[in-house]
Amino acid sequence: MAEIEEFEENLTQVNTVEQTDRKCPSCGAKLSYSPGQKMVCDYCGYEEEVKDTLPVNASQASGASGNKNGTVGGGKGRIQPNKKGVHEGQVVIEIPLELAEENANYDWGAEKVNIKCQSCGAYITCDPTQISETCPYCEANLVTAEQNDKAMAPQGICPFNIDEKKAREAHQQWLKELWFAPNDVKKKSVGGRLIGIYAPYWSFDAECFCSYKGQYSRGSGKHKTWHRCQGSFNHFFDDYLLQASNKEHADLIKEVEPFETTHCKPYNPQYVAGFSSERYSIGVKEGWEMAQTNIFEVDINDIIRNDIKKYHPSSDTRVTSKELSFSDVSFKYLLLPLWLSTYSYKGKIYHFIVNGQTGKVAGDRPYSFWKIFFLVLFILVIAYFWFELDSSY
Repeated sequence: MAEIEEFEENLTQVNTVEQTDRKCPSCGAKLSYSPGQKMVCDYCGYEEEVKDTLPVNASQASGASGNKNGTVGGGKGRIQPNKKGVHEGQVVIEIPLELAEENANYDWGAEKVNIKCQSCGAYITCDPTQISETCPYCEANLVTAEQNDKAMAPQGICPFNIDEKKAREAHQQWLKELWFAPNDVKKKSVGGRLIGIYAPYWSFDAECFCSYKGQYSRGSGKHKTWHRCQGSFNHFFDDYLLQASNKEHADLIKEVEPFETTHCKPYNPQYVAGFSSERYSIGVKEGWEMAQTNIFEVDINDIIRNDIKKYHPSSDTRVTSKELSFSDVSFKYLLLPLWLSTYSYKGKIYHFIVNGQTGKVAGDRPYSFWKIFFLVLFILVIAYFWFELDSSY
């Protein structure tokens, strides 16, 4: 007990207000974050390094044993530097799921305004001076101010690693690799405006116990037989990510994953300066229910198959039934970087997204009818002459 009390006394409160609205010492304009660990002034070109402020004394945290609770930035969080899921050099607070509401931090470090798009329903959290007349996701004009309700502040952030220039270059390379796209759509989309935004994610850590029944094969063809098996194992899910908002283009965001969460830093409002952040619309407990469904229906199946193959080497396996239970569930609310752009082609809106950390690109696009038509025609002509040539022998 004495060790826990001593540990909690050494936790420090994060004062983020002074970091958020940094003014340029040269001209007095507001500084913005530029990918590359720098704060820059867009007016006079002044630059300074971002100084990360850890939410706890890292040396104190690493010397503590077991799971400790303490006040950090206005809430309680679990510090687990020796746990399998916490990476070396990373001190991002994890909160036990059962204590989510009472122990979460609601201090963003400065005045924030929530705006809601009436078209796609996205919630955007930004500085009062950054309110836009258009939505960064769908470019609808109906963006209205919402009452500043009690929204949880993030615990961690992956800063932009790709700047706008590199994001545009990545998109142009993606366009070059597109098949059957109309020629003019490439020109229109290249000139589109790129918007940097931090997307909300829930990151879950959990111990999972799985028991299963399955089958493995022996032989092949007509001699292939199936044999029953069963087993159980423990698996630790580390930083299992779930999008914390419902959007029409969530599938596109999924395509630019994964994010390298090992590079996440404790939330520092300097990284958000000059960017907007989408607020979560899926609560943490609802998010965990969705994560469990995804794990049960998708993720755990590959793990089960690998477990079957470990004891019964086979090229073909089946999962016939499974039961899962979870324990030691904790979460982090993370902000992850995206570059967004939309363009209109023949009256329809198309989106593309660039991962602001890795540069991976995904997007929806129109197809050229004539390019597809002439390809099919070419294939039919080749098939016809091949058939005629084969018939002549």
